[in-house]
Amino acid sequence: MKLQRLPRDNVILVIMSGGGLDVLFAKNKKKISSTLWVGYPGEAGGADIADVIFGYYNSSGRLPMTWYPQSYLQNIPKTNMYKRPDPSKGYPRRTYRFYTGKIVYTFGDALSYSKFIHKLVKYLKVRNMGRYDGSHTVLLFATPPSVHNSPRKHLVGFEKVSLSGRSETSVRFKVDVCKDLSVVDELGSRKVALGQYVLHVGNLKHTLSLRI
Repeated sequence: MKLQRLPRDNVILVIMSGGGLDVLFAKNKKKISSTLWVGYPGEAGGADIADVIFGYYNSSGRLPMTWYPQSYLQNIPKTNMYKRPDPSKGYPRRTYRFYTGKIVYTFGDALSYSKFIHKLVKYLKVRNMGRYDGSHTVLLFATPPSVHNSPRKHLVGFEKVSLSGRSETSVRFKVDVCKDLSVVDELGSRKVALGQYVLHVGNLKHTLSLRI
């Protein structure tokens, strides 16, 4: 009801919390144009928040965790930190690596005053399409073969680039097969599965095969 009485559109919601919250009430409200999560910013936080809101600083941070709806949290016992699903007990998955249900915001979500696009060649090109200077964190994920009850994807690496308006740069990732593409099975053993792996940045995907 309080949201209905907001005096104008283009409201910015600032959230101070130690973790994710179910804010679907705000995400689905047209009057709230953007949401800024600031954690616990400290005594200088007010000035930093104002710099972002009024455009003096172009934010480049990304969410370090997935935000779940309340319906998900009601099915998660606080004493069980197991990440893989257990259908026999109605236990859903945990984290972006395994969970496939409804979310509020996902791991790695971000807002910026600039628009960045990716182009995959033999390396990754990143271009700032906006007129504002800004920084952008490129997240590289890997999807392993469906063996050992493997995660749907996991973070392999990330690189942060700073670009002036309407400029571009190249980003290269070094992928170590044993370190970056191995998965941990149910018994805690780390293994490299044979088969196809998909490396992806956003909607860009590249497939590679591991064979003996």
